[in-house]
Amino acid sequence: TYIFVYIVRTGTIDWLFMFFLKFKHYDEIQAAAIAGLTPLIGILGTVSAGFLSDKFFNGHRMPLNLLSFIILGISILLLVFLPEKNYWVDVALIGSIGIFTCIPQVLVGGVCAAESGSKKVASAATGFAGMFGYIGASLAGAATGYFVDTLGWTYAIYFWAIAGFIGAFLTIFMLRAESKLLKECDE
Repeated sequence: TYIFVYIVRTGTIDWLFMFFLKFKHYDEIQAAAIAGLTPLIGILGTVSAGFLSDKFFNGHRMPLNLLSFIILGISILLLVFLPEKNYWVDVALIGSIGIFTCIPQVLVGGVCAAESGSKKVASAATGFAGMFGYIGASLAGAATGYFVDTLGWTYAIYFWAIAGFIGAFLTIFMLRAESKLLKECDE
C-alpha cells in the first residue's frame, strides 16, 4: 500500500508544476503557486491523521486510509475532467490531493507500521515500510515521465489516480485484517 502512497506523493510533488504549465496552460507563477500548495496544505492531513482515526474510527487506522485513498483518486481524476483553467477549483483539488496523500502516508508508513508490532521493532517496521515508499517514489518518476513523453499528461494523471485506487483496494484487505485482529484482542 505504501508503494501507491508514494507513487501519488512523488508524482504530484515532482510533476504538478509542469502539468499546470503545459496541460492547464497557467503561467509559471500561477503553476508554481498551485503546485506548491500540495505539500503545504498536505500538512493538514499529516497533523490530523491520528486525531481523525482516533476520534471518528476509535483508533482504527484503515477506515480513514480507505476513505483517503478513494477521495485522493477522485481528486486526481478531476484534474483532467474539469474545465481547463479554473484557478480556485484547481487550488481546491490540490488541497484535497495534499491532505488525502498525507493521511495514508502518516498512517500506513508511520502509525500502522509502528503499531504492528512491539516497541522493540517499531523503528524497524517503520523503516521497512519506508523502503516500499522509496520503491513507489522510483516508480512515480520513471512511469510519469514515460506517460508524459509517450501518451500525454492525461495518462500520467490516470496513472496517479489508479495508484490511489489500488491503494484503496489493498486497504480493504488491511481493513479486514485489522478488524480480525481487534476482534481477537477483545476476546
